[in-house]
Amino acid sequence: MPRAFDQTEQIARGLGMASASVAAHRLGPLRMCNSVLTRGKIVSERCLELPGRTERRACVIADVEIDGVPLRFACLHLTLHKAVRRQAIELLAEVLPVDEPLVVVGDFNASVDELAPLRSILTVPDTPPPTFPSFLPKSSLGHIAFSAHWKLERLTTVGSLASDHLPLVAELSLR
Repeated sequence: MPRAFDQTEQIARGLGMASASVAAHRLGPLRMCNSVLTRGKIVSERCLELPGRTERRACVIADVEIDGVPLRFACLHLTLHKAVRRQAIELLAEVLPVDEPLVVVGDFNASVDELAPLRSILTVPDTPPPTFPSFLPKSSLGHIAFSAHWKLERLTTVGSLASDHLPLVAELSLR
């Protein structure tokens, strides 16, 4: 699979960061992608193909090193189709590597209850702030999940109309 979308690399370069990115699907001439940006070093990156019904879905998993500490970050965007989304969540629970500190973020398009399969390997906050729609958020569809290596200090959103979802911001510390 080709490395996805110049915009990710342009943003990373402008911020002085490294990036890992995979193309998820096309929308007309645009390639939609999932990306991880870090001030650390990208050691490796891989694409986990996820079930999708009409649009290709994927999760980028990046092994990162920050100040000599190995970390793993994953970014995804799940489908709107509930049955297919459930398959993707179950697949993630089976295959996500949790031997190093792991953080998974993205637009899950799912309620907290739907993320129950992930709770076998990750912590999923019970009451995340609403993220959708961005102009009057009522639903929590964006989520963060993390391995037992992490402690959640704070979880909030940032007011923005740049997307149909509000950005979710988490402050985590290594245990």
